[in-house]
Amino acid sequence: MPRKAVSLFGQKSKRMLSDLVFNRTVTVRVTDVDRYGRSVGVIQAGNTNINAEMVKRGGAWAYRRYLSDQRYLLWERQAQQARRGLWGLQADQIMAPWDWRAARRNRRGSNAPAERMTPIGRSAFSSGTPADSACGTKSRCSQMTSCAEATFYLRSCGAGRLDSDGDGVPCEKICS
Repeated sequence: MPRKAVSLFGQKSKRMLSDLVFNRTVTVRVTDVDRYGRSVGVIQAGNTNINAEMVKRGGAWAYRRYLSDQRYLLWERQAQQARRGLWGLQADQIMAPWDWRAARRNRRGSNAPAERMTPIGRSAFSSGTPADSACGTKSRCSQMTSCAEATFYLRSCGAGRLDSDGDGVPCEKICS
């Protein structure tokens, strides 16, 4: 898939999400923790299920691995048939994010991050508390005490510099 199409739609999806939640109080009901230690949950803004709205508008895929509500598949099909959001792209520009990440890993010739990083369960770093109340001022790998902490800071606090090579694994020396 042409990289430009991916980044252009990524920005559109980000804008779509921003339009749904900007200046609104949201709640997140954590339903699971993925193999990278990231919280998986349902985002609610008032009476609006943001996850459902993103799928309905074609701004997100129904992620089958964590799918508990089969209506997401229906909403995805409806968005696809109406060519909303990502479904309005050329067919050769549409790729599931999990397929895109796998292709990207294969191009680099590296192992998947899950093979190099020990997943964490529900801990203080993935308890579902709002990130701004749990995030401190740490921003460097030398300040991290564990892979779980580094992963939390990367995923929940936006500490992107912890992932210097952009492979999704923070602080390689701690998380390898």
